[in-house]
Amino acid sequence: MRMFPAAISLLLPRVFLRQRASRSCREGPRKIGCSETSEAELGTEGAIVVQGPGSVGCWLAATLAAAGEAPILLSRQQQPVEALDLVVLRGEAQGAPEVCRARVVMGSAGSPPREGVGNLLLVCTKASDVTDAVEQGVDWIEEGGTVVVLANGLGHLEAAARVWPEEACLAGTLTYGLRRRSSGVVSLNGEGVLRLGPLLCGAEGDRRTAIVAERLAAAGIATEGHPDGRLLVWMKAALNAGLNPVAALLGVPNGELPTQGAFEMAVAAACEVAEVAGAEGVLLPADGWQGRLRDLCRETAENRCSTLQDLEARRPTEIEALCGTVDRLAEKAGIEAPANRLLAALVRRREQETSA
Repeated sequence: MRMFPAAISLLLPRVFLRQRASRSCREGPRKIGCSETSEAELGTEGAIVVQGPGSVGCWLAATLAAAGEAPILLSRQQQPVEALDLVVLRGEAQGAPEVCRARVVMGSAGSPPREGVGNLLLVCTKASDVTDAVEQGVDWIEEGGTVVVLANGLGHLEAAARVWPEEACLAGTLTYGLRRRSSGVVSLNGEGVLRLGPLLCGAEGDRRTAIVAERLAAAGIATEGHPDGRLLVWMKAALNAGLNPVAALLGVPNGELPTQGAFEMAVAAACEVAEVAGAEGVLLPADGWQGRLRDLCRETAENRCSTLQDLEARRPTEIEALCGTVDRLAEKAGIEAPANRLLAALVRRREQETSA
């Protein structure tokens, strides 16, 4: 058993009473994202705020704490600010997992401090919760800080940009195989990569992406920067729209999906997403989706996709943000998307059955 070092040197009174630097020397209004924004203001200093204590949020917070950061994990539940012990089980599917422990500060998203405690917010919620998560989470960071949205599906980037300046928002996608075992306990069953990219392409977005990617990589998280966050999200959505509903309906881990006859349905759904993306101004490859899906299933073979985990836990799935949104956008563009329409309907029915 390996014990991660506690990273709570910023204990609560010090964190929450931290004063912002004086801006009295500035002349004129300050615009978020302008060239004078310092690297410290973009996300290199202070606590990293992680919104959402699910599998992704807990894993990120634990990994950051292990590297000496002082993350603050936010929950929507009303609760006092307190220390929380997190556990990450590495390689559980292979038996005798490595147990990694970390202690983080946990607070209530709806009860922010008087001053921002950092300059970086990682939003790790379902797509349907992004608006509320960003609205609450940005109260914990300072003006000019960077918001990274990590959610499956489509539509969440636009939701974030309605709350926080678009030039200060980054899109993130994650391919690590994670599963929430219980409160504060996460199983890591597949290494992956966290990819980041700006909502607005350009020098400012590239700078924010590079700064955040460097900080996360320094904490041991495999991180890649990309010049176009929207492209990242649509690419991930195409893979998720194929893999997630089919694997969930079959009840199989990712690695078994390519051996199933329904794998062709997954490929068809991904191809439809690529066509719809083009109608939305995002150019994805028109072919090669069978190979990409096979690669993803192999890389995360032991993982049970988030849709399957939600069905097993009797939670709402993200099907509306995936196949449901693709179906609606396809209809608007006059494109046929029968695979996504069928998969959305089947998962909705399964949700009703499991919640009955």
